[in-house]
Amino acid sequence: MKVGGRVQRGVRRALLLLREATTAELLRWCYRGSGRTRRERKNRARVVWFVAMKMADHVGRVWPGGNVWRLRNSKE
Repeated sequence: MKVGGRVQRGVRRALLLLREATTAELLRWCYRGSGRTRRERKNRARVVWFVAMKMADHVGRVWPGGNVWRLRNSKE
């Protein structure tokens, strides 16, 4: 998968270094701040979630971090 966008690069870097990461950790890797409004925070989380769905496997869920992701094997 070609990685080109800001969020895609952030998710890939985080998962390469951390091996497994929660959605909240991926958000910190992709964006500097949390967002000014509730709408902005939700939209950022949604974008990170969609990118993680494409690039990573869902491993589990933890509270309060959210879903846990692991990078897919590039040979698939």
